[in-house]
Amino acid sequence: KMMFQIILNVSLLIAMISADSFSSLASLKALIGAERDIPVMINAYVEKELEKLDYLKK
Repeated sequence: KMMFQIILNVSLLIAMISADSFSSLASLKALIGAERDIPVMINAYVEKELEKLDYLKK
């Protein structure tokens, strides 16, 4: 019975580590996606602000 509990605990620990690793990997993928989008968003913002400045200069 003791051996069964040890095997069960080790199995649960492995499952938790695996789930945690998957969650971390998903978070990293989301961050990489956001990192890719940030320059596009900044460029769009700068373009709009430059258009406003051009309008004010006229």
